[in-house]
Amino acid sequence: MRAFAKGLNVSQSTLSRFLRGERTPSKNFLTKICARLEIPEHQIQELDAVSAKRSPTQNYRYLDHKEYEEIQHGDFVLIELLKLTRFYADPDELADKMEISREELFAIQNRLVKNGLLKIEGDFWVPAEPNTSFLSLGTTSIANHQQQMMELAIRSIQIGPTLGKRSHTGLVIAVSSSQWLKAVEKIDQFRKEMHELLVNSDGLDQVYQLAISLYPVTKKSKTQKL
Repeated sequence: MRAFAKGLNVSQSTLSRFLRGERTPSKNFLTKICARLEIPEHQIQELDAVSAKRSPTQNYRYLDHKEYEEIQHGDFVLIELLKLTRFYADPDELADKMEISREELFAIQNRLVKNGLLKIEGDFWVPAEPNTSFLSLGTTSIANHQQQMMELAIRSIQIGPTLGKRSHTGLVIAVSSSQWLKAVEKIDQFRKEMHELLVNSDGLDQVYQLAISLYPVTKKSKTQKL
């Protein structure tokens, strides 16, 4: 097995995880294995289809700003992008898809590794929580994360449809601030439903950002009460 793993340019432990079903191989890696075993192309397609259906359910959790205060919002783009390649890392391809330089890519990699969110295993960059997407939460750090989210949204608007389908909508409304907590609960429920719809599906092929904002645009009257 050691010689076979070496021929595939991966460690023996990584290959063992694939064989035990603990890791899901990327299509490119699956093709390399099948080529070494001289498996016909139509069987490769069948194996890839089965592999995709066995992908585990994705969840999400909130970030604690104290835990991840050094992480930038864009760093999570890399984590999600790696899910599309099933953790196989081609630095040039990753940098191209994120439209950043190799230096910026490896800076992101270093931050994620330093904070325990990413592990490097040969050609594979494996998220510490591969089945989890992250929501920013906190007091100090949330302002930076929100700003970075808005910058990504502006970039998407400026670039236009070249990145793919997108939807940007906004609604300005007079509200009763007494309904704030109920509104936040509904937003959280909507986020969960959208996450379930978009993530737990076959054929993941692109990274999107779902940003929901509800904030005041006028000062509150001193005579008003919550």
